[in-house]
Amino acid sequence: EVVACVGSLVAWKGQRVLIEALARLAPERPRLYGLIVGEAGSVDPSYRQELESLARSLGVAERIIFTGFQEDVASLLRSVDILAHTSIAPEPFGRVIIEGMAAGAAVVAANAGAAPEIIQHGVNGLLTPPGDAEALAQAIACILDDPDDAQAMRRAARQAVETQFTTARYVYGVEQVYEVILSG
Repeated sequence: EVVACVGSLVAWKGQRVLIEALARLAPERPRLYGLIVGEAGSVDPSYRQELESLARSLGVAERIIFTGFQEDVASLLRSVDILAHTSIAPEPFGRVIIEGMAAGAAVVAANAGAAPEIIQHGVNGLLTPPGDAEALAQAIACILDDPDDAQAMRRAARQAVETQFTTARYVYGVEQVYEVILSG
């Protein structure tokens, strides 16, 4: 059982929420691991050390793997059970959510920014309140405890990506905006 969080290591991306959620789940799930994928940038170069310290203090350091930057995120996402999108501040578009859905990972996303426009709660993923480690832990447990429902969400997620988030659909949307602007 592997849950991944992908993104730059900056506080607003909320990786600490995943660590706290995994600490809540660890006692009953000895095979549950977390991957934190990404690098700390120049904005907050010490954030990784803060996350490692948090994992140690919560007793889950041996269950959290910091991968650093990964060139091939798509392959990595195909190998995990769940993608946790843990941003505590709204993101205008969560590209990693789409990537996780396309790769076949079950997705749990923070219910802010564009995430609720991408995820239909209970249909193609789950939404949790931003920063709520308990809700994230419950959503992860829900997916792991009901493989049939999780598989149905994965299928619906892949279908949503194929129908709503293709390049052709994006180009069509941009063309529609230009048409409105130019005809006005």
